[in-house]
Amino acid sequence: MPSDSLEEKFQRLAGIVGKKATRPHMSLSKKLELYGLWNQVMHGPNKRPQPSRMNPVAYAKWKAYKNYEHLSKEEAMKKFNEIAEKAIASSKL
Repeated sequence: MPSDSLEEKFQRLAGIVGKKATRPHMSLSKKLELYGLWNQVMHGPNKRPQPSRMNPVAYAKWKAYKNYEHLSKEEAMKKFNEIAEKAIASSKL
């Protein structure tokens, strides 16, 4: 059986970790890490203005995305895939 391409694997794993049934089994830090990597893959570097720290949810999401702006699309996909696979394996989904 041929293995998934990098992008196919990314799409498959993004679908799994994006499900509401999966999210409760992941830590907030993992969710934010995957959020940042997903955005880097889908949208490229973060060009959004920094939100106020008075809005902690928006700021945490912005920072998670900003953390990965130095990665290429392929590097971000690889990192997303690694983290998502570990999160799925550890949550026994």
